[in-house]
Amino acid sequence: FLQSCRFLVFRFRTDVWWYGLVLIFRGPLLSLPAVILTDTARGQLLALTVVLITTLMLQLAVWPWKTPIVNVMDALISALLILTIATAGAFLPPASAATMDAFSTLSMAFVVLLGACVGVMCLLVVVALVRRGPMGSAQEISILTLGPVPKLCEMQGKLETMCTTLSDLSRPEVDAVLEAMSVYDLRNLASVMTCIGNELGSDVAVKLRSSRRAGLVKASSRSVARVVTDAHTSVPASPEQNPRSFGSTGSASKDGTGKSEIPDLVEL
Repeated sequence: FLQSCRFLVFRFRTDVWWYGLVLIFRGPLLSLPAVILTDTARGQLLALTVVLITTLMLQLAVWPWKTPIVNVMDALISALLILTIATAGAFLPPASAATMDAFSTLSMAFVVLLGACVGVMCLLVVVALVRRGPMGSAQEISILTLGPVPKLCEMQGKLETMCTTLSDLSRPEVDAVLEAMSVYDLRNLASVMTCIGNELGSDVAVKLRSSRRAGLVKASSRSVARVVTDAHTSVPASPEQNPRSFGSTGSASKDGTGKSEIPDLVEL
């Protein structure tokens, strides 16, 4: 079965293997407007625009091709086709009264949909203001994150298992695992290592730095955990005695309570 369907899936990433079906259906959908709407050139152009915009949005969302440059060229070609169709409308003859009425109805429908989208966005903004959680954090509700967020306890267990497994592998075995990964997986792995390095501290961040990542950082998560633990076990040291305490060094200024008012900008 896999050999017989190889022509559908071998060009695409494994997690979006189904994108070949999109290309198969896109061809007939681009041909049907000329067959169904034979007497309405404007209707044909509108139908072609809808098909191209839909497939372009899907292609940009999943980035399906194995080679990154093919994704860029596919999106560019679709965008140029949409612009060509839009400019082709200038060469059409004057529309009849029936065509004008039909397009007036479609225009009103598009305006209603646009208003509905704006209303949904306003509702989401109100929900975000009521919850007052960190933007883009794991505490966001599922509708704002477009799906459930992985549970932290499960992620912790999987991370420990991965670290244990990697520590048991030899250097050639690790090299073989990395060489078998695709370019997208390697870039994702580089981003993950950079993100974890930022949370572990500046020294570790330099060693794990694999991609450019800028963020506002007050202190690493490990430093925060250490400070919290020390607060429960002993009297915390003063900033002069503890150089790793909050606001003791760096460009952040302090207020009267000793807390940092302006976070440091770290770019990796």
